[in-house]
Amino acid sequence: MNSNTEVKICKCRMCGKDFECTHRRKYCDDDCKREARNKPRRVPKVIKKCEWCGKEFKGDNDYRIKFCSMECQQTSYSRLTREHGPLEKLLEERRINKEKRLKRMRIEAKERQKINAITSIAKLLNKEVLRRERVVELTRPCVECGTPFYNILPHALTCTPLCSKRRANRLQRLYNSNRLNESNIVDKDITVQKLFDKYDGICYLCGKECDFNDKVITEEGYTIVGKTYPSIEHVIPISKNGLHSWDNVNLAHHYCNALKSDKYIF
Repeated sequence: MNSNTEVKICKCRMCGKDFECTHRRKYCDDDCKREARNKPRRVPKVIKKCEWCGKEFKGDNDYRIKFCSMECQQTSYSRLTREHGPLEKLLEERRINKEKRLKRMRIEAKERQKINAITSIAKLLNKEVLRRERVVELTRPCVECGTPFYNILPHALTCTPLCSKRRANRLQRLYNSNRLNESNIVDKDITVQKLFDKYDGICYLCGKECDFNDKVITEEGYTIVGKTYPSIEHVIPISKNGLHSWDNVNLAHHYCNALKSDKYIF
């Protein structure tokens, strides 16, 4: 210890015990210091008078505490900062302002409803105009019967399935008439039944048996054939200068005939 340091006798503020100290200390050891820190602080209570309502109350000895409750404090600050008159006048002003605000909100709500209704009507009218323009654009005459019809598919040419069938039959007859003319050799007695009897119902392309019962007749009277239904097959296609004669025809499945198309098979 330095000899120049002055040693003093101090009294512990916690336990009252005298102890030697060389600097400013309040407690004799760390235990007294820890106990003093954990000890609750006693705040003296004094009698005060509320600056707003005038009621007496017990409060801390602090100059900043002026009101008995938070309500009195908020009311006092509101009156001082907003410069209101009596409390009744303040409440009346609040009621009047509330009524004005509700009235304004009701008027604004009605205006918004009108604007929304007008906007909805405008959208519906615009949608209807576009729909009518679309109908006019997609309405055209049927190529078979000439009746105007509407169809969302722009490539549709006929108004009904019946007209579609008639058009297909007409085009098929036109195609056949162009392929089979007077310059070609045509055996008009060739039929599917005769070919079936001649070749015992065997398809010459796949070697399997043909079936006349493989078909469906719709309610409109149309016949839809299946894959094994017999058909007339031209060995050398007519498009490749083949003839419609007994030497150039054979029996084949409808499906096999479609797969062969206009190809040569030897």
